[in-house]
Amino acid sequence: MATFVVEYVYDPHGGERMDDLRPAHRAFLGGLVDQGVIKVFGPSPSPEGAPGAYVIMEARSVSDAFELLEDDPFFVNDLITERIARELTIVGGGFSS
Repeated sequence: MATFVVEYVYDPHGGERMDDLRPAHRAFLGGLVDQGVIKVFGPSPSPEGAPGAYVIMEARSVSDAFELLEDDPFFVNDLITERIARELTIVGGGFSS
């Protein structure tokens, strides 16, 4: 397994729909935490005005990481306009082996 940092870029006009779906979104990601797939997730407001979030997770590949996140209610409802994944080689800190 590899570790990936997945960046979500949210629809800046999603406001009320995001508020309505946030509990389901967090429950979905929390389920992946319970399975040991996701290590950390949370929002990252942008000073440029495009809100987003980061998900740090383990998967076999970028495509597998995206597949694991396919059923995220924010993604299913088109509130995520872009997903960017980069592999992270951990050399120190709380996640190092």
